Formats: sequence, C-alpha cells, structure tokens
Amino acid sequence: MNQKYLPYAFLSLLFTLFLTLPSACIDDPEVEPGIQNARTPQMGETVTINALTASSVTLTATVVQANGAAVTERGFCWSEQAHPTVDHHTKVFGKGIGEYQGTVDGLVNGRDYYIRPYARNAKGVAYGEERKVQTQTGLGLVHTFIIADSTRAATAVCGGRIEISGEGEILARGVYYSTSPDMNPKDSVLSTSAADSFLCPIRGLRPSTTYYVEAFVRNHFGVYNGTRKSFTTTDGRSVVSSLAILHVSYTSASVSATVLSAGDAPTEERGFCWSTLPDPTLTNSPHVEVGSGTGPFTGQCTGLEANRKYYVRAYAGNRVYGYSYSPQDSFTTLSSVPTVTTLPVSSLTKGIATLGGRLISQGQSAITSCGICWSLTNETPTLYNAESAELTLTSGGTFTGQLSGLKGGRTYYIRAYATNAEGTSYGETIVQRMPSIFSTQPRNFPGAARVPGTSAWFATTERGYLLGGDIGPYYSSDLYYYNVTTNEWRQMLACPAGPLKWQTAVTHGGSAYVFGGIDVNHRTNNSFYRYDIASNTWYTIASS
Repeated sequence: MNQKYLPYAFLSLLFTLFLTLPSACIDDPEVEPGIQNARTPQMGETVTINALTASSVTLTATVVQANGAAVTERGFCWSEQAHPTVDHHTKVFGKGIGEYQGTVDGLVNGRDYYIRPYARNAKGVAYGEERKVQTQTGLGLVHTFIIADSTRAATAVCGGRIEISGEGEILARGVYYSTSPDMNPKDSVLSTSAADSFLCPIRGLRPSTTYYVEAFVRNHFGVYNGTRKSFTTTDGRSVVSSLAILHVSYTSASVSATVLSAGDAPTEERGFCWSTLPDPTLTNSPHVEVGSGTGPFTGQCTGLEANRKYYVRAYAGNRVYGYSYSPQDSFTTLSSVPTVTTLPVSSLTKGIATLGGRLISQGQSAITSCGICWSLTNETPTLYNAESAELTLTSGGTFTGQLSGLKGGRTYYIRAYATNAEGTSYGETIVQRMPSIFSTQPRNFPGAARVPGTSAWFATTERGYLLGGDIGPYYSSDLYYYNVTTNEWRQMLACPAGPLKWQTAVTHGGSAYVFGGIDVNHRTNNSFYRYDIASNTWYTIASS
C-alpha cells in the first residue's frame, strides 16, 4: 500500500471500532441542582447593642456576603444558655445582605440572655458574634420619709418620693409598716395620689411603740422599696410642767403647776399627789383633783404631819392614755416643836469650851427653855441620858455658854436643844475631841525603874501613886505620886513596912490602905497600914 494512504487507513479503523462498541458501557453524567459553588452567608464581625430594657434588647448586625446563594432570612436567635441557634428563640428581620437592626422582646426582667445574629440561604444558616446581655430590672427608685411632728399616739404620716419611676405603668404606691425591725409581719397603706411624691396616713397604732416604715412602688416588673426608717409613737398623755411650792404650814402646803398640752385626748383630770416616800402616784398616795383642761392650776396638800418631809408631783391625763406626772419636788412641813441647830464648838482651852445653838423656828408656841446637852459615851445625847446646861436665848435667836471641867484628850457628843409647850427638839450632834490638858509630854518618873507589875498603885482625882516594887538588886519602900494637872512627880513619905513588892493598895475616902507583900528574902509580909493622903502620914492598923 502506498505509504501516503496509511494515516487515512488508521483513522478509518479507529472510527469503525468506536462504532462497534456496545452503547451500555457509557453512563450519563449527574448534574447537582442549584447554584454551583455556593456557601452559607458571611456575617459581620461586630454586633452592636443599641438599647436595653427590662423586656427587650435592640441590636444591629450585618450580613456581609451571600456567598453564591440569595439570603432568604436574617434575624437574631437567643437563649438563656450559651451558643443559641435557630432551634431556640428567633426573630426575623428581613432578607438579603447589608446592615439590619432588630428588637428582641418578650424577655424576662433581670435575666441573663445570649443573643446571636444569623442569616439563611440555600446552603444553610450562618451565625455572627454572640453577645451576653442582662435585661434591666424594670424597677425604679423611691425614698422613704416621715412627716416631722406628725407622729401621735395612734397615728403618723409617712410617704415616699419616686426618684426613678422604672419601666411601664405604676400600678400602686404606698408604705409598709411594722413593729418588727425586719418588717415581718407587716401592714401596708396605699396612696391615692398619682404624683411622684405621695403621703400615707397610718392609723390604729399603739402608744409608745417603735414602728419601722418603707415606701414602696409596684409596676409590672415587681415592687421596689425605699430605705427603711423608724418612728416611735407618743404616749398620748398630757404634758405637765415642773410644779412650784407656794406656801408650807404645819399640816398643809399650797402648790401650783401648768398643763402645757393635752396630748392626743382632752385632759379630763389634773391635780397633785404627795407622799413621805419618793415618786408618789395616784395609786399609792393621797391626791387632790383640781379641775380639767390645759393651763395653770393650784391645789392644797392637806392632812400632813408637822415636821415631816413630803414629796409632791402634779398629774394630768385621761382614761384613754392614762396619766402623766411632773418632775418631783419636796417640802418639809413646819415643826410644832422648835427647830434648832447646834453651833460649832469654839474657844477651846484646857478643859473649857464655848457651846451653843441657834433657834430656827420656835414652833407653835413660845420657847420655855433652851441649852446644850453633852456626853462622853452617848452619841445622841438628850436631857434624859446626858449632862445638860440651860442657856439664855438672845434676841438674835442664839444661845451660847462656856463649860468648864471638860476632860482633855476625850471625845464629846454635843447637841443643842429647845423646848416649847409641844415638846423638845434637838439640833444635829457635833462630835468634838477636846485638846489635851498639857501642852508638853508627861514628865518621866524620877525614881529607879521598877520591874513591871511589882509595885502597888492607887489614885485620887488628880494624882496617881506608885509604892514599892522590885528595882533589881533590892526592893523599894518609896512612895511617889504624879499630878496630872501640874505634870509633875513628887516623892512622899516611905511606907513603914519596909522594902516590899507585890503589895496590895485600895483607897477609901481620903486614905489608902496597904497590906501584904513579899520582902527581899522572898518571905510573906502581913503588915497593914493606912496612908492619909492629905497629911502624908502613915498609920499602923495591924502587923504580924
């Protein structure tokens, strides 16, 4: 075959083979319906929250690209859980690409929500940025106040001032009140006012009771309360001034006071009560009623005892709230017997003092005598248990006198007295220690020192005597006396019985009787002598 025809022959052969292949060996291609190469939409990276209320949120989002298939729906989805989808709550806000804004509503106030924008096309749903929001409470702000000077025993006026009204319509406003600090239980009073400031009169309260109060406002979202405050109701009683004591006699007194205000009910009764004990009341003391109403009033306290201290109070009140009392005052009725005071002791010298008293009131009759009584042992000396001296009452009401023979270094109890027909009264007791008679210390004993307890001793009014005794190497028969007035020692005539110790001596009349004793040889001595003190002479009575 001519080589120039070979290519044509080869092509003819291939064509023949192609025509003879079975038709079942060739499949038709499958073509997917819809737009080829499309994807879900592309959302913007930022979601803006435009507004937030108690029940709604307004947001702005953007669909950037449709990605090959038309955006048929766009909106927001939300849930109380993170990552909400269109299977949760949704709201549609149009279609297509671009920026869109929408308000998600029907939310619960004060809740946390998660919200995402979304867009849908034929390829599916795409989501944008998730935002967490908390809805507003929807409540407002109210302040509590109490009207000054409105509080009474059974009523008070309280209220509130709305500073922020909250969302939606205000359904009610008023005040809660309770006697419990934690407001449980509590009562309420509603206001009929629609103004931001409202008042609520509270009635039926208990006297002298502390109440706690809160203003409140109610709207569709709940109740908001003001700051808790408190007030204390009054006792409702009349107010009585301090009283004045006008005049006091032996058995009565005149007093006055003023009812300054009636309280929460009219003053039905007023008067005075008195007692010898503090804090008299209507239930435990005598009293006198002096009319009713407010203003000044005067009364008499009668049936009193002379020279007694009484406590008195004014009272005023009514059967509703009871009675109130004035501050207490006191007075002492005049004494029927004299009233006297003791003057301080003056002009103190050796054994001498000036004593006296002052007459404050003579009582109901003239003074018949006055003077001073005193004692070394009785702390309340009287005319019947102590020494006394009547003195002369001067025109100035004093009486004084000089007493002598008082003992130096001793304590005296002294009282003035005065007597009239009704009896005797005494002044206060003055306790006075008299100065020592001597201005120097007593002189030392001039004789030889004695063994204590071996000498005999005896005494007269102003002298103390010391006889005999053990002086160490021998015994003594010396007799000494000490004169307390002159502060001197003097040696007297020795005892004729000789040197002895443990003699016995007693005095009788103007003599001392000395007997017995032990001599230096330890022998008993039975001698018996009388010593005449005035003549310094010894006389033998008997001897062994």
